[in-house]
Amino acid sequence: MVTLSNRILLGLALVLAPRPGLAFFYRSRESTVAAADSILVTPETITNVVYTNEKEQQQHRDLQTLGNASFVPLSCNSPMQSPCDSFSSVGASYTTSGLLTIPCGKCVTMDITDNRTLTFTGGMRIIGKLDFPNSAVVMIKTPSVIIEGELSIISTDVVTGTPKIKFILTGSSPVTFTPSSPNSLLCGSSGCNVGPKAIVVAGGKLDVKGIADDCPTVAYMMDMGLSKDIPIPTNFTVSPITAECPEVIINQTFDAPDLLVRETGFFGGMGASAKIMNGSYDKSNLLFIGHRYAGWQGATYEATQIQPCLSSDVAILFTAMVKLLPNGTSPDTVLTRCKSACCNFGTGNGCPSLKVTWMAQDARIYRQVLVTTSAKDIVSDGLWFPLTGQFQLNKFMTDPSNIYISFSISGVESKMDLYIDDIVMKYPPPELFPPASQVCSDLAFGGRAELLKVFPYPMYSFMNGPVGGLLRTVPDPTATTVGNNVFKIVSRSEVFHGLAFEVNPSCVPADSVYYFSARVFLNNTNPDPSSKNPDTPIIMLKKKANNQTTFASIATCPLANYTIGWVKCQGFYKFKAGDSAAESLQISFMMMTDKKSDMLYDDISFTYASGGVSSPIFNNSVGACWGPGANVYLASQGINVTASSLLKIVNKTTSVDNTTLRFNSYVDAVPLSKSIDFATEFALTSRNIHFESEDLLNPANGATLTVLSTPSVPQLLQGVALNGFGQQGLAFRFPVLFKSCGDSSGSVVSKNAITNSNQRCIVLQATNGVTVKGNVAYNTAGHCYALEDGSEVNNSFEGNFGARTTAAKVIINGETDNNPATFFITNPNNYYNGNIAAGSVDTGFFFSLQTTVLGGSASSFPNLNPSVQPLGSFTDNVAHSNALTGIKTWPSGYSPPTMASFVNSKVFRNRGTGIYLQGGQRIAVQGGVLADNRIAIAINFNDDVLINGTKIIGYSDDYEAAVILNKALNPPCPPTTALSLYGILLNANAKNVSLPGTTVSNVMFSNFAGSSSCPGYAIGVSASAQIKSFTTKVSLQNSTFGSMSDMKINLCDAVNASIGDVSITDSGSLNPSGDGTPGTIWSAGATVVGTTCSDMPACCSKYCMGTSSDVAKLTVMTSYSGTDSVTLEIANTADPSQAYQAFGSDSGSTDPVVNSLNTQRRFFFASVPPGMYTARFIDNTKIVVWPAFALAFINGEITSNFTLEKPSTTCATIAPNGGFSAPVDSSGWYHMGGGLTYVTGNPGNALSTIKRVSWSDGLGTFLDSRCMKAGLSYEVSADVKLVLTAGGSATCDPLATSGDTVCPRADVIALTNNRVTYAAWGVAVLGGPIQSGWNSLYGTFTVTPEMEAADSVFFQIERVIPGVEIQIDNVRFTKVNIGCNANMVKNSGVDFGNFALWGVMGKPGLKVVSPGAPDSTGRTTYYALSTVNRTQWHYGPAQELDPSCFKLGEQYVVQMDVMMQDSNGNPAPCNPYQMTTTRPDACPMVFLKTTQGNSTKISTGPVAVTMGPYNETASKWRKIYSVFRATGDVANATALSFFVGAGVLNKNIVIDNVIVRTASVGDFNLTCANLIRNGDLTVGDARFYAIFGDGNLTMAKPGADGTGFALVHRGRSVYWHGPVQQLDTSCWKSGETWSFTVKMRMKNAATGTWTSCDKAAKFGATWCPTPIIYSVNPTGNMNIMQTVTQSSQYNNTAWDANGWNTFTGTFTVTTEMATYPYVWAYIGNEVAGVDLYVDDWAITKSI
Repeated sequence: MVTLSNRILLGLALVLAPRPGLAFFYRSRESTVAAADSILVTPETITNVVYTNEKEQQQHRDLQTLGNASFVPLSCNSPMQSPCDSFSSVGASYTTSGLLTIPCGKCVTMDITDNRTLTFTGGMRIIGKLDFPNSAVVMIKTPSVIIEGELSIISTDVVTGTPKIKFILTGSSPVTFTPSSPNSLLCGSSGCNVGPKAIVVAGGKLDVKGIADDCPTVAYMMDMGLSKDIPIPTNFTVSPITAECPEVIINQTFDAPDLLVRETGFFGGMGASAKIMNGSYDKSNLLFIGHRYAGWQGATYEATQIQPCLSSDVAILFTAMVKLLPNGTSPDTVLTRCKSACCNFGTGNGCPSLKVTWMAQDARIYRQVLVTTSAKDIVSDGLWFPLTGQFQLNKFMTDPSNIYISFSISGVESKMDLYIDDIVMKYPPPELFPPASQVCSDLAFGGRAELLKVFPYPMYSFMNGPVGGLLRTVPDPTATTVGNNVFKIVSRSEVFHGLAFEVNPSCVPADSVYYFSARVFLNNTNPDPSSKNPDTPIIMLKKKANNQTTFASIATCPLANYTIGWVKCQGFYKFKAGDSAAESLQISFMMMTDKKSDMLYDDISFTYASGGVSSPIFNNSVGACWGPGANVYLASQGINVTASSLLKIVNKTTSVDNTTLRFNSYVDAVPLSKSIDFATEFALTSRNIHFESEDLLNPANGATLTVLSTPSVPQLLQGVALNGFGQQGLAFRFPVLFKSCGDSSGSVVSKNAITNSNQRCIVLQATNGVTVKGNVAYNTAGHCYALEDGSEVNNSFEGNFGARTTAAKVIINGETDNNPATFFITNPNNYYNGNIAAGSVDTGFFFSLQTTVLGGSASSFPNLNPSVQPLGSFTDNVAHSNALTGIKTWPSGYSPPTMASFVNSKVFRNRGTGIYLQGGQRIAVQGGVLADNRIAIAINFNDDVLINGTKIIGYSDDYEAAVILNKALNPPCPPTTALSLYGILLNANAKNVSLPGTTVSNVMFSNFAGSSSCPGYAIGVSASAQIKSFTTKVSLQNSTFGSMSDMKINLCDAVNASIGDVSITDSGSLNPSGDGTPGTIWSAGATVVGTTCSDMPACCSKYCMGTSSDVAKLTVMTSYSGTDSVTLEIANTADPSQAYQAFGSDSGSTDPVVNSLNTQRRFFFASVPPGMYTARFIDNTKIVVWPAFALAFINGEITSNFTLEKPSTTCATIAPNGGFSAPVDSSGWYHMGGGLTYVTGNPGNALSTIKRVSWSDGLGTFLDSRCMKAGLSYEVSADVKLVLTAGGSATCDPLATSGDTVCPRADVIALTNNRVTYAAWGVAVLGGPIQSGWNSLYGTFTVTPEMEAADSVFFQIERVIPGVEIQIDNVRFTKVNIGCNANMVKNSGVDFGNFALWGVMGKPGLKVVSPGAPDSTGRTTYYALSTVNRTQWHYGPAQELDPSCFKLGEQYVVQMDVMMQDSNGNPAPCNPYQMTTTRPDACPMVFLKTTQGNSTKISTGPVAVTMGPYNETASKWRKIYSVFRATGDVANATALSFFVGAGVLNKNIVIDNVIVRTASVGDFNLTCANLIRNGDLTVGDARFYAIFGDGNLTMAKPGADGTGFALVHRGRSVYWHGPVQQLDTSCWKSGETWSFTVKMRMKNAATGTWTSCDKAAKFGATWCPTPIIYSVNPTGNMNIMQTVTQSSQYNNTAWDANGWNTFTGTFTVTTEMATYPYVWAYIGNEVAGVDLYVDDWAITKSI
């Protein structure tokens, strides 16, 4: 045996690389390297090729590539030093260049107690032990903490807002450490890169306890500590009426006998005349004011004498009667035309008003209007009208120091006479002033409008004046009977004009609660009530305090208008701190938009409900460890998580029975005393031990804590606050991560507080047995408590709390943290008990179960399917205030082997769905309570579901009251009135019709009512079914519905969506008769034979007596388009006279876009007596027909009791209407989005998409199910045109596989239960070159077993950029003979003139050239396929192969015609014997590309190469031929393709007549009988032969036996140049003996004479040809040559120069030959310059 270096084999390597397979992909990275060395490559080369072609690599997710290795504890720490050294004494000596290192075996106690700051700029390396006792008080700043030994911290004092031990993680540079021995090599020579700000446990141990074991981290308030007494104000309004100051201030009728004007106290005012005269409206006397020359002149009353009785605290009531006439007009005249401005304007301008005038002590005169004339009271001049109103004087008017004060009725323009009578000014009567004990019981005293006539006191207009609205008490104009008064305001001109009243501030101490209620009527009748839009009344609290005015809404009102009538505004309002000290508080009624309409008000009240929260009371376990200064998160009690708050404890009082906490702000929470089910959580977020990221504002640079590959070491992390941890968008950079820790039983992560996390909270990856308990997470991004890969089992999550779980802004590749779950569950075989998800922007508990393990665990668990694992436990969990879902199994569902139970879950106030079950089976909801969810439980394609003993509440009374009370809370009402609340919402479709459906047993429904402000139904069937038939099964057993009478069940949504066959069995609770008789609820339109039914029209159903065993529901589902005129004839098999007809259902829509959607189906229903039935489809001519597919069910199950007659077919046409002659709405074709229409075709009609907006929008049809038999093959062709949606032509790139230029493709999709069960993508494609207008789509497909087993098979053409429409015509399907036993290459000769189904490796172009190569008959074909712009060795044409055709060990033929051409189409020569890609004359070769999962490989060598001989001219077509054996990579591939590469660079590869087929007899199969193929050369070419070195191979006649051919190696310039052939090493084993035979002769190339050699020579000019076995190791750095031992027979004869010399010899298979991947048979060493002739070469096993 001889060992040769790469350098010695320099010439040898020029021909075949030591690792030949990799050599074909190598390109020299250094131009100075010799060509001989350039082919000695490493596996990196092939990786680069795969990467170049695929364009991206999978993101590297591992924190460190540790493989299966783990960190182990350091033995040098046993035993540990005891007692420990103090840090004060040894800290400096253990610190070098800012790095603190605790040596192995050493223990250091942190004895710092003065809260100083220690800074370690180089980090902390704990190889030994670092101990923080309970007395430690210290802050540490460091970029890293690496724990290979032990970090022990204890700090269990009462928790305050000030931590005792604080770590601040600093820096932004990645931290790298080299582990201590024996772990030193686990991360490689470069060490472990753990990222910036890292706390890492690598073989070490955490023993951290920052809170006592019995300290709760989440608590509930036991009671509110409310004040129960109604406040009694010390300052309130009292009646001003006394003996000295009577109720009536002025009362003048001018009727006393002989009364003089001056005796009345009135005068005309500075020149105007005043007199008393007869002629009033009631025939009595009146006061006349004439000779007026100014508007301010009028009836003036001097009130100085009564000034002491004028009060500014109370409203004053005023009324008078007035008439206007021009000067000199007779008092009895009534004018037909207005003379006065008052009459002319009709708005109140220029009309009489009551004014007050006073002179202050400074002698300045002031005036103010108090009462104005209402526009509604204005009449013609000469008629009497009232001047009425109430007013309140201010303190300036009633100042005792004023010189005088007077009141006047004036304001009318001059030259108009005033007639005035019955003037009254008075205070409200004493009974209108409640005593102090009653002042605060109702803040809207007098709100029923029954205290006074006309006067609204104590209510008033928000804005007095002619444009502010006039408020009065009037009889109710809307009432049909008399007796009720209301408040009415007229003359409004702004939205804020409305009724108002004052609130006594001393009635509203902080946190006191009042209930507001009022009826409001928007009287918008002018001009047309029907044209008036409804508007919303608004009730506002106006507060004046500290020179500021603020407004707050206190109640909610529904929409109102004249048609709606009276509406009720109501709400609880909690007054805030500071309200009781306000200068004034005012309640005012406003409108959202209406400014003009009159308003009516009645029944206004604002009554006391409760006092403020004075002392929230907790259990003493809280008081034992929660202290003043600690921060507490108060969870939301509502649907929206934002209705939560952060609190700080400011005081604590502990008694024997309980603890009272006072917080820094108001506490709005539900105590246990009010509701055990819905009590609000208080979560402690402070801790004594605090870990924090220095850079809190940079979410990409947060700190991390990782336990890294440290199994079997119990960790304790308890009572630590982690703030600002996590690095967004980076895999495995989480606040707390156990990574690859395997069995971690005994590890506990408990009672920690994770706040403001940048990415997740506590994550377990490839880790089992950890207890995660009592942790608190607040304001975190992405999934919070998460399992990573799906391999994690036996972990326990107990009593953890999470709230404000937000979406991650930067997402880890492939993750779903943009739709975060507080609890993210990837494997159900774990334990979830007592956890609380209190507010995610998406989901509380998310069972995200895949069918395979993902991530770093995938390779270790190749057969683990997380979606079918048993459930550990899921008990007593709470999900509330989540934006979408409380608990969900989605999208793939959960299908455990036995029933998995969600036990005693509390799921409430989630904005969307409480529990959402999709796509799985065998799930039970046992007990628990669900309330105030939009949908309590939604069941979507989930089978075998049990809901048992559960309490389901629609809109609970407590929460409705809370919503009214707290404006921050939202009701669960749907966003539109078209939707309703649902207790259980069922999907009509089963996932598997053979499984049980949904059983609802002993469920207690309540608070679903049509009269509710959130109306809803206890049970409903969704309209969103994929197929319009009720294929699931539902049973209702012993459920109760409370006081509901009309909202128990609703089938209307389903019926309106054309699901007409709903049937639900019931134990009797829904029987409308009330007698409890069992029955079945059917859709209203269902035909039910043989039983008695009662209609339930309100819910679109009917109740039929008896169970499903009494009635058989027959259902047939088929395609929709083209079946509208088809009838289903059904006959009882035993008694054909029992015949029925079923007519197909409509979609329920007249929209052609809806009816032509590919998910649309037609259903035929009949409900008949049980039995066996046969059915057939007939058209309107009574001919039996067959739609594309049909499925028959009895009671939702496929059974032999119901069969369909299928007429025979030849399968000549398997798709309808390929020429599109039928009407488009019955064409049998569908769209997948947008719509479809006919356009001008090629010729006739063509079918086109409309308004495509998605890549998947396209056109398709169902294939005839009768023709979908496994093994049948079909050729597909169609004409395709692309046009822009906006108009104009469009084009595409047929070689693009993705991106905006990709061309349409055709797919075949198998569906079962309307779900995709198999997809063959791209069975036909649009081949190039692409021309303007119509182009050809071509392909083939073979029916698979999945297609045959499917319910239906859909053919579709899709995948082109949105904004481009797809037009198709002349769609044809032709049965052909293809498959694994025929040629597997499609469009193998590009005979259609396009390269459909051909792709490329790399980035060359493709084109069709002409002429092609001769076919098997010798006839020249029309076309061949050529590359364009081929600049890399691996660029070439490629095509996908069917991987199912390739079986391990079986052999396959690859053959084709091939030629090299330059860019101008001129032939280019190549050398078929030099198979390296670096040679300028290399010929094309064929390679395989395999994909398994995420791994893509290129075959380690060519599977076929260009054959010799070399003496053919370049213009001739050459042949590629070989037979290869399928390896494991090929046989196990999920995707497989071949490509033609190598060849001369910058020259194009041209191919034709390409064949890949299973090898058969007559092929050059690999065989162990003779390892040399084509050894006798009878075929006449040099296939399978190559050259070591240089020269070329030709064929010579005759061969050694006088006939046939021999192989000649010419052009040999070096002694070791010779012919070679690769051997199949699978045939031998180490130690075996094999024989080597070959016939040889030599000719002097210069003289042409036969020449001789010396068989005994070992080197030199007489050396004879030497057979050698040449082996190459896997890395290519060691090459082994073994000379074949010559037989004595050969040695004992001299070389015959004139004849053939038969070499015989043997060799023993070495370990290298048996194990190295590349072994070659080679003949060399003959003198240079001779031509070597060989024939009859054989290598056989010795006997």
